[in-house]
Amino acid sequence: MDQYTFIERLGAKIRLISANLQVSTQNLATCTHAHPSILHIAYTAKGKGYCIVGSTHYVLSPGTIHVVFPNEVHKYIADSKNPYMVYFLHITWFGENPCINRVIKISKKNVLNSLFKQITDLCWHIASPTSEIRKYALMCLILSELLDLSQVSPDGEAYLSVPPDMDGRIHLALKQLSGPPFDFPGIARLAGLLGMSKRTFLTFFRNNVGMTAQEFFLQNKMAYAKSLLDSQEYSKKEVAALCGYSNTQNFTRAYRNFMEKNR
Repeated sequence: MDQYTFIERLGAKIRLISANLQVSTQNLATCTHAHPSILHIAYTAKGKGYCIVGSTHYVLSPGTIHVVFPNEVHKYIADSKNPYMVYFLHITWFGENPCINRVIKISKKNVLNSLFKQITDLCWHIASPTSEIRKYALMCLILSELLDLSQVSPDGEAYLSVPPDMDGRIHLALKQLSGPPFDFPGIARLAGLLGMSKRTFLTFFRNNVGMTAQEFFLQNKMAYAKSLLDSQEYSKKEVAALCGYSNTQNFTRAYRNFMEKNR
């Protein structure tokens, strides 16, 4: 993706969702999960831990930035003796993924050390009339720096659409559920694509993704709807159509119910 395409997609298809600092406890582990259409960037400031993508283990250590790309199944585990302190960014990302190395090591003097802290402080502690503009500016600076480092880093692991040893069947299923366009294929079709019975598929999907196929599809669709509405570039009728609804009222009801349940 060139920089002009990136700029055009800002707001509607590339948008900061959250920035958090997590100070973990010993052996704390998240559940296995996937983020529909969300780019997940983790910067380890202190301590140690692991990010498991598929079944590949990546070490989280001070000065390490680790990227989980949209729809990848993963989990985090803190070290038993020296648990991590990590800055997490969640960025809505639809369409072509960025050419960012999965693992990037930075020095103590790199500007990213302060950028992660600044964007997190802005999200949680600093009230400003221009806070949204500042968040976007910091997000763009962070992504720009990661893109530059990925171009010059000879030993960083380049982006892979599927982790080396991730079950390809999960990738195939997730691809069918990731829009736009949004048209749920049905459990029977998904199971057939993976060569499974419907019962086996339901168990297989939940065990690997941490939710049902319908839940994953709905989260992905509503995340896309929210990004379009927040951009203020589309009417509600247009957003409904882009998300697969022929009736605006049905979309409004579904969107409101989803947001109320996921506050």
